[in-house]
Amino acid sequence: MSKAHFAASADLYTEQAALRLLSIDGADSPPVAACSYTHDFGELPDAWCLRADPVHLHADTHGLLVFDCMSLAPGPGESQELAAALTDHLAQDGWTLRYGDKCRWYLLGEEQDLSGPAVCQIRMLHTGVSVLKGVDARQWTQRLNEIQMLMATHPLNMQRQSARRKTINSLWLWGGGKAVSNATAFDAVVSENPAVLGAAAINHVKAVAADSATQLLEQMKTGVSTCLVTLEHCRDAAAYTDCEAWNQALQQLETTWFKPLLSALSEKQLDYIELLPLNGAVYRLTRHDLWKFWRNSRDYQALPGFRQASAVRT
Repeated sequence: MSKAHFAASADLYTEQAALRLLSIDGADSPPVAACSYTHDFGELPDAWCLRADPVHLHADTHGLLVFDCMSLAPGPGESQELAAALTDHLAQDGWTLRYGDKCRWYLLGEEQDLSGPAVCQIRMLHTGVSVLKGVDARQWTQRLNEIQMLMATHPLNMQRQSARRKTINSLWLWGGGKAVSNATAFDAVVSENPAVLGAAAINHVKAVAADSATQLLEQMKTGVSTCLVTLEHCRDAAAYTDCEAWNQALQQLETTWFKPLLSALSEKQLDYIELLPLNGAVYRLTRHDLWKFWRNSRDYQALPGFRQASAVRT
C-alpha cells in the first residue's frame, strides 16, 4: 500500500531533514548547495560547491541583523549585475561564481573545511561578525570583508540606497559539500524546494506535481508508493513573525493536506503517515492510532507514534 512522509519547517530546516531522508551523503552536514545546484543547472557540480546567497547585513548594538534575499526583493537583472561584478574578484582566488537564481548563487572550487548556518535559520535574527566554522573559516571571513567593500561601492547599491532600499551588501556562505547518489526508500517527492528537488534528481526519485493531498493521492494510484512531501507554507511567515500569514498558511495546510490525508488513512488508501515537524521528533500515524482519540496528554512525547527524529532514516 501507499505511504507518505511529510517534512515541515521549524527549528531545523527543511533541506537538512529532506536530504537525510533521501539518503544524500553527508549526514552531519548535508550538501545543500550541490543539490540545489543540480536543480538549477540540470547536472551535478563538477567541483566542491558552496551556496553564496546575497543578503543584507545591518549592524546595530546587538550585532548583525541578517535580511535574506526575499526581503530585499531584487530584480533578476539587479542580482545578475552584482554577481557579475564579483566574478573576476573571486576568480583571482580560484573560485567560480555561478548565478542560479536571483537568491541562489554558487561558488565552485577546491574542497574546504567550512560550514555555516542556513540562511533560513538566521534571517531576521542577530548574529556575530562571523558564524563560519572550520579550518578555512578565518580566510573566508577576510575574503567576505573584501567582497562587502566591493558590493557597498557598486553603483547598483548606491542606487538602492538613494531609493531608501536595503542594499545587497554581503554573501551568506552555507551548505557546502559534494553530493553522491545512494539508494533511497522513496520513489517520489512533492516539493517546491530546489535542494529537495535536486536531491531527488540525484537519486533518481520522481518529482510529482501536487498542490494538495487529493492530487497526490491520485498520483499514488498509478505507481507511486512511498512519497516524501515538504510543506513549507508557514516558513516565511514564521521568519518574519507575520502571525496573520502564519494562521492563513496553517488553515490552508489543514484544508488541502491534513484533512484529506486523514480521510485517506481511515479509508485504507494509506498504510501510515509520518510527520516530521523538525522539532526533534517524528510522529507516525496509523489507522490504529485514529481510535486513540480518547487519550488526553499534554506531553508531546506521549502522543501516539512519537519517536525521536534522530532515530529515523529511511
